[in-house]
Amino acid sequence: MCNYDGETEAGMVTAGLLIRPHDVAAGPVAAYDRHQQELIDEIGPAAGMTAVEGLGQAAGWDMPNRIIGQLTVFEGPYLMILSLGLPPGADHLAKAKELAEKVLARLPKD
Repeated sequence: MCNYDGETEAGMVTAGLLIRPHDVAAGPVAAYDRHQQELIDEIGPAAGMTAVEGLGQAAGWDMPNRIIGQLTVFEGPYLMILSLGLPPGADHLAKAKELAEKVLARLPKD
């Protein structure tokens, strides 16, 4: 996992990025479903992700507090987890989607 942080006029900004194979032969949608169920099984029903349309082949968003959110994207054989911490009031999901699109564009194609 790569982690980045920095100070802005609005406050501290942090980001973490993990990309790895999802290892689900049935494909990215099945991998998303399995990941979602694992979160619920391990942490509880409140841990489930909210589906994000139009990003990768399957994606979900989780923001347990006002500062840090996590975008999980399945594309081809890859699982990408992007954690993003922004000052309160920022549009975390919009920024996470913007960054994820840039990363997805650079992933090797099958």
